[in-house]
Amino acid sequence: MSALVIQNLLLAIHSPLTAMLQRLTHNWNLKLMSLVLAIALWSHVRGEVNPWETTSFRVPLQLDLPSQMVLLNRDKIPATVKVTLRAPRSRLRELKGFTPPNPLAPTADVPLLSREEVTARLDFSLARLGKQNVPIRVEVRGDDIEVIGKPDDVVAVLDRAASARLPVQPDLSVPRGYEVREVVPAVHDAVVFGPANVLERVASVQAPLRSGSLSLNTSKTVLVPLVAVDAQGEAIEELRIEPAKINISATLREQIVSRRVRVTPKLRGAAGSGVDISSVRVTPRFLLVRGPHRVIDRLQ
Repeated sequence: MSALVIQNLLLAIHSPLTAMLQRLTHNWNLKLMSLVLAIALWSHVRGEVNPWETTSFRVPLQLDLPSQMVLLNRDKIPATVKVTLRAPRSRLRELKGFTPPNPLAPTADVPLLSREEVTARLDFSLARLGKQNVPIRVEVRGDDIEVIGKPDDVVAVLDRAASARLPVQPDLSVPRGYEVREVVPAVHDAVVFGPANVLERVASVQAPLRSGSLSLNTSKTVLVPLVAVDAQGEAIEELRIEPAKINISATLREQIVSRRVRVTPKLRGAAGSGVDISSVRVTPRFLLVRGPHRVIDRLQ
C-alpha cells in the first residue's frame, strides 16, 4: 500500500515538471534570442542615460614611509597628484560632490577629491637608500571606477633613520593670573626619528598645552601634539615622533597671591558736624591681603 502511494506521488510531481520543461524548451532558440536582445537594449539605454565619461581629480598623496627610513626631500614631494578616472557620469558627479553641467567634460580647474573611494600613495615596497624614483599606487573602491591616467613617479631621497628617546615636557601657556596644576601626561617619553644630523639639534620634545582647552577648577584631559624643538625653542619639522599625540590631564586654577596694602582711613559724617579732626593715627599702617590675582591687582 505504501509503495503504491509513493508511486502516485511521484507521478503527480513528474507530470507538472515535464509540462513545465516542455514549455521552456519549446521554441528555445527564439526565447534565447529575445533574452539577448533585451540585455542589449537595456545596456544601450543605460549607456545613453548614464554614459561612461572621463575626468581628472587632484588626490592627496599619502606617504607610507618605512619606519627605518627617513625622507630627506619631504618639501619636494607634492601634496596632491593628478589622477584621471573613467566611470559612469552619475558616479563622477558623486565623486565631485556637486552637479556639473552635461556633458561632464574635463576642465582646467581640477577639483580636489578628498573622498576615500580613490587613494594615492607612494609605493616604498622596493625602496632603498639614496635618490630614486618612487612609483605612485592609485587604488579605487568599486568596480564602476577605472584609473586610466596615473601620475608620474616621484623623486625621493631616502636615508637611514636615526632615533632617540626623549622625555616629554608639557609646554604651558596661560594668561596672567592663572596657573595650570596637576599636570599628568599619559606618556612620559617619546621616540624621535629622523636624519642623524637633524636629530642632533633636538633639545626637547614638548607638548603644547593651552589654557583655552582646559576647564577652571576641574581636571580635564586633552589630546595635544608632540613637537620636537631646538635650543631656541623653534620647532623642527623634518622629524617624526611616536606617538604623534598624547593625552594630558590638567586643571586650570586662579593664582592666589598675597600683597601688603596700606590702610587709608576714610572719614564719613565729619563735615558740617562742628567736629574738627586734626590728626588720624592708623594702626597697623599696612595689612597683608590674600586672594585671587585678578582681585588683588585692583587694590591700590
